[in-house]
Amino acid sequence: MQRYIIKRFFQSLIVILGISVIVFIIIHLTGDPTDLLLPPEAGPEDREVFRQQFGLDKPIYIQYFEYI
Repeated sequence: MQRYIIKRFFQSLIVILGISVIVFIIIHLTGDPTDLLLPPEAGPEDREVFRQQFGLDKPIYIQYFEYI
């Protein structure tokens, strides 16, 4: 019984990791989050500050680890 529970636990971790990867990819496929979250009248300086505040200027793998 204990072996079954451990096996199911690790399987659920793999599923959760897979779902988090899929959701992260879908979020980034919809476009630049900066364009989606800021109003159209926001200037380039505002966009750069927003990217730095939310870590969108970092490489994609660092963004994923922060997302997790």
